[in-house]
Amino acid sequence: MTTSDAFQESFKLYKANHLPFPPIPKEYSKDIVKISDWVFGTRTNARSPYATNFYIEELQTDKRSNYTVFGHAGHGIMSYGLHFYLVKNSLALFLQHSWGNADSDPKKDVEIIEQDYLLANQLIQAVDNHPALHLPKQLVVYQSNLRSESRWALSTGGSDSLLWNRTKLGQALETVLGNINDL
Repeated sequence: MTTSDAFQESFKLYKANHLPFPPIPKEYSKDIVKISDWVFGTRTNARSPYATNFYIEELQTDKRSNYTVFGHAGHGIMSYGLHFYLVKNSLALFLQHSWGNADSDPKKDVEIIEQDYLLANQLIQAVDNHPALHLPKQLVVYQSNLRSESRWALSTGGSDSLLWNRTKLGQALETVLGNINDL
């Protein structure tokens, strides 16, 4: 399997900006396309990753295909962030991090992003290896220090609304990882 040119470009862009690269599963790397200057993914019809609600609401439809979308997006001087979205079978992961806006501390932001990407990678592996978590069940995790939200839910798809479990800010990944065997 070879990586796409866009995947290689995204990797170089992150490296040039001293950013950790999101934990994108290898099987996605050949299908990565460039969506805009700073946004990449496996979807050619992707909206800006700043539109998180669109992606989360989409899970409640029949359009539950696997994909990844990642990059830098936002608007205004205070709302830019780094985004990493991954929908892979029974996992829907949405991470947003403050980075590149007027109020950000680049060194601190990168440390938080790096830690969250390590946890995200562990979660991806844990869900892949969890025998009780399989479609139509889907674990949905949304963690954003850009919007001060941290929550998770189990979804069965369809029109049922998500029953969110809120956590302390920045703790959704750790909470889910610590309780994965109880899901």
